Amino acid sequence: MDKEKIRKEAKQVMDKFQKALDKAGIDEADVQIEREESVRDAKDDKFDSIDFKKRMLKNAPKHDDDCIVAERGDWV
Repeated sequence: MDKEKIRKEAKQVMDKFQKALDKAGIDEADVQIEREESVRDAKDDKFDSIDFKKRMLKNAPKHDDDCIVAERGDWV
């Protein structure tokens, strides 16, 4: 598929979704989450295990030892 065609289709979907939100009367302030703390406590984390790290590396398309190899996106 052509990149430009995909962009146009994605924009149409987003515009349609925005119109639906406008019709529903949902205010942006109603969906925001306010937290007292902005940092999680790692010792209470259910994913704090070696198994989680192994699963993450297994799911990554490219990895080098303990690091996921990724490239910076074109939009940056």
